[in-house]
Amino acid sequence: IITVRTASRSPSRWTSRSPLRKTPSGISSCIKRRAARGRLRQNKRKKPSRNSNIWKQTFSVTSEKFREKWGFDMSYYTYSRKELIAMISEPKESRIRVLEVGCGCGATLAHIAYEWPDAKVSGIEIQDDIAKIGANYLDIRQGNIETIQISYEKDTFDYIILADVLEHLHDPERILQKVLPYLKAGGSILCSVPNILNRHVISDLLRGKLEYQDAGILDRTHLRFFTMDSIVRVFERCGMEVTQMMATYDTEELDAEAEELMNALYQIPHIADRQLFQVYQYVFRAKREREAE
Repeated sequence: IITVRTASRSPSRWTSRSPLRKTPSGISSCIKRRAARGRLRQNKRKKPSRNSNIWKQTFSVTSEKFREKWGFDMSYYTYSRKELIAMISEPKESRIRVLEVGCGCGATLAHIAYEWPDAKVSGIEIQDDIAKIGANYLDIRQGNIETIQISYEKDTFDYIILADVLEHLHDPERILQKVLPYLKAGGSILCSVPNILNRHVISDLLRGKLEYQDAGILDRTHLRFFTMDSIVRVFERCGMEVTQMMATYDTEELDAEAEELMNALYQIPHIADRQLFQVYQYVFRAKREREAE
């Protein structure tokens, strides 16, 4: 089991990586055991060094100046999704082909190209100015995945990355069906989605509150919402099997009233596994079934 803390587009979370069981209930019990171990590892973590704190402060100031001058959040569009990269299983000498939808400036693609020197990486980014920056050094094309004609040959890519993308789409399942022909038989989609079952969202709903935010699970630009069970079923309907899953856990404490509400909720028969309410985001790999010979 690998437990790591990663920087992210949302507040830092603790992440436990584990293989997926065959059923949602199996996934639930697997995540529960990993989460317990992850919390133990978290408690033993060393305090950040002084140099680390100085770096974070400097980066924060620089990002704000960049936003004021160029009009976008540098950290959002230049963040490498290491937890998704870790799901690439091919040897480093492999000539893999990777397409990322919503690639930003191409940080994840550049990381893959560095780790797999013979890889060929490509990206599609909706924001024109962002795509132009990435296109200076990578094959990044501007376009809205919901409306563009994909300009690559079919059966081309070993991996297609959809990191924090599906929740922004009007019809995620249709887009999965749209990109699937460009994935090789036996290829995989690497994906991440936020968990609407998160305890902070649920405890607010129980009190009649629903406030959209600038970032996070209730991001103002999110159009679709998922639980672990629902996202697995979406991929199954598209002819894909989720073969690996990890969960990012919410470590922010609930207020006393919310904690009381959630403890009462957990007592209801047939309620979802308690651990699933602590998940902030699911990160997973889904494999395209090989074509029948």
